[in-house]
Amino acid sequence: MALARYAARRIVTGTITTFIIIVVNFFLFRIPIIIFGVDPAVLYGISKLSDPRQAERPRDLIELINYYREKLNIPARDDPPQVWLHHLINYIKRLLTFDFGISYFPPRRPVLALLL
Repeated sequence: MALARYAARRIVTGTITTFIIIVVNFFLFRIPIIIFGVDPAVLYGISKLSDPRQAERPRDLIELINYYREKLNIPARDDPPQVWLHHLINYIKRLLTFDFGISYFPPRRPVLALLL
């Protein structure tokens, strides 16, 4: 009986700890967006705009930033909290289903396939 209670308590505390780590990780990697206002879509867009190997040139930087913000699924800093909450829920769901997205570098395959 005591062993079953101990195991149940360990499972519950392990689950809570894992959830807390996931949420802290989510906000840790979004500190540049939330506090400093550095948007990864802007940085990625500027780097692609200055890349001489880029075959097609976008019409303007704003169009490129919006494209990468949508493609990378990054909410803007001034988006309402509901959008950030939705983003957090999607982040947790994708982590729990091992959907880590597509690799940015060739070969452009799912990250899970590259890890296995």
